[in-house]
Amino acid sequence: MAQPFHPTEWPVGFDPDDPNIIMQAARVDRFGELSRPPKLHSHCTGQLVVSVLGVVGLASEHWRIALPPASAIWTPPGLAHEGFIGPNSKSLYLHISPEWSAELPNEPFRIMLTPMMLAMVRHFTQIRNPFSAQSHTGRLARVLLEEIELAPQLPLNFAPLPSNPQLFHVAEKIVEHSALGWTVAQWANSIEMSERNFSRLVVRETGMSFGQWRLRLLMLTATRRLLEGDTTETVAQALGYETPSAFIAAFKRVFGMTPGRYRTEAFVTDTYPFD
Repeated sequence: MAQPFHPTEWPVGFDPDDPNIIMQAARVDRFGELSRPPKLHSHCTGQLVVSVLGVVGLASEHWRIALPPASAIWTPPGLAHEGFIGPNSKSLYLHISPEWSAELPNEPFRIMLTPMMLAMVRHFTQIRNPFSAQSHTGRLARVLLEEIELAPQLPLNFAPLPSNPQLFHVAEKIVEHSALGWTVAQWANSIEMSERNFSRLVVRETGMSFGQWRLRLLMLTATRRLLEGDTTETVAQALGYETPSAFIAAFKRVFGMTPGRYRTEAFVTDTYPFD
């Protein structure tokens, strides 16, 4: 099975660093070989990384974070980073000119996207030439920028991915084998570490307990399967929960809503044309 974390690759012909285009976007579902540590780069433009389906995220010098679908990370101009994506995953990258990016915070932040915001980002995947701020496209760009500004900001670290190679391998295995209900001791043993040292390492690398961190990683699989049309019962079984109600309770702890409501309020992926 292919590993779930790989750096993204731009579609042919897309220039994310064109400062003359106020706003443009790209659909990204291609990936290259993973490098550890990440091969960081930066842009003169600002970048909004939108998770549409599967494992999508962003790495910087200090963190590597996976995003649940329907959310996005803002990357200000000049911030060294590397985007990553998993097999069968989909993402959107919205690039905003340096001048307009100055209206957004100079620090990364995470937001949830409304269906209207997603539709507008998708619209800008068709833009490859400069346009004026006074044009129809320019006015649409202004509305989208204001929507990003006004969206409630969420904690950045939804699902932190560790820099420690052994723990990073654990994260990959959790995502790949979501129903694997190992104890903390078993996970520690899998990388030849004591349970105590393993638990300390998880807290140091992620800022969470192992249980909290594993739950966030499992939710990446849960949201993907829900948006692909799986029932709550099917997803609960796939993730190793004994009952659907136990899965629903865990889901609500993370997202503040039931899986059914999440599926209704998040954007629908079968209306998202990648082909």
